[in-house]
Amino acid sequence: MRSPGSISDVLELLEETRKLAHTSSCVEIIRRCNDLIEKSVKIALKKVGKDVRGPYSLDQLKEAGLPSWYLEAVHDACSEAGILPFCTVMLDVPESREGCTKLDIKRALNATEKVVMATEKFLETV
Repeated sequence: MRSPGSISDVLELLEETRKLAHTSSCVEIIRRCNDLIEKSVKIALKKVGKDVRGPYSLDQLKEAGLPSWYLEAVHDACSEAGILPFCTVMLDVPESREGCTKLDIKRALNATEKVVMATEKFLETV
């Protein structure tokens, strides 16, 4: 997966990932979604002038200066798709060791879209 430099790159990669969801393995889609969420949050952090290293906790992101509405959006998205490694760290929950299902893919894609959209909205407000 190429490295996005902007939120529009992330949106394009999300669309590619959605198309691949029908042909790629569950683990591959989860990995891609996880990467996109992380890249999206990094873009937001860059916008506030912070270079915070992951894995991220909500406290780290709050201390970095990201607004509470953005943190709530990320938290809510992660609550829906806890299978993502980014989210298990953020929510401080154990990583799932169960199998990966089509429902997990759907939740991961939805969570990714919510975080990317929140990042896009955040970038428009600063």
